[in-house]
Amino acid sequence: MRAETAQVEKAEARREHLTEWRSWAGTSVVLTGIWVVTAFASSSDGEGLPFFWPIFPIGIWGAVLVAHFFFGSGEKEDG
Repeated sequence: MRAETAQVEKAEARREHLTEWRSWAGTSVVLTGIWVVTAFASSSDGEGLPFFWPIFPIGIWGAVLVAHFFFGSGEKEDG
């Protein structure tokens, strides 16, 4: 019974982790899309491409997800 519970919890944790990565990917696409639209809109002035500002939220959120993957959530597990 304990082995089954552990398997279910592990599968649930994996599903949660994948959901977090999907949210990160979707947000990354939206932010990059906003940057692309504004970059093309402002490129008519001849100054070239603007700074890629989405790197900050994308990078920080990605680093947190990677740290969570390697080091866990910091929450104590029962048992």
